[in-house]
Amino acid sequence: MKKLFKGCIIIFLILVGVVIVAGIGLYLYSRIPNDVVVLQKPLHINDFKDDIFFPEDNIPRFIIDANEDNIVYQATFIANDFSHDYSYILLIRPTDGTIRLRNKLPIRNNSLEEIDQLLHFNNLKNPFKTYIELPKKMETEPGIRMKVYNPNSKEILNLQSGFYQYSKSSTFENQYYTEVILYDKTSNLLYYERMRHQGLSN
Repeated sequence: MKKLFKGCIIIFLILVGVVIVAGIGLYLYSRIPNDVVVLQKPLHINDFKDDIFFPEDNIPRFIIDANEDNIVYQATFIANDFSHDYSYILLIRPTDGTIRLRNKLPIRNNSLEEIDQLLHFNNLKNPFKTYIELPKKMETEPGIRMKVYNPNSKEILNLQSGFYQYSKSSTFENQYYTEVILYDKTSNLLYYERMRHQGLSN
């Protein structure tokens, strides 16, 4: 009986130790900034598809097929706190001619505010900035990780001629996604932004 009691005490102390170590690790992670990772070549979407794919929703084929030949700018942005937010920005120069989306530019007034709320890095205005302004020290806030390809890109879109579409899913098991696509026909540049939010499970 004493051996059993002693064994339970040891197991309890081990579990407490594990919890304390994990807590310290989480605290340090939440307090230490992360370096912005500059990519020498763009990532393929399959490298992180589990983070941005969403049940019952398909990412456009021209986004999945984007590659080093037509990707102008790319950024991934992960925020981990009590939830998990993964944002993906892509700027491409389509090689298959005009990309036709659901709506024609310019953006209708009744859609302006809604799209602006779905954009997480830049406000919706013309001309539209397609890149993220990076911090001077190239460090993110604690708990945030960021990778960027071609950080010197300063491309902008003229939102007068071309196409656009946007969407936001309903909540699915504490998850949802947002998506905005803007295509400037004059410059043949297409901007894609998608964010997937995954909250804590009940």
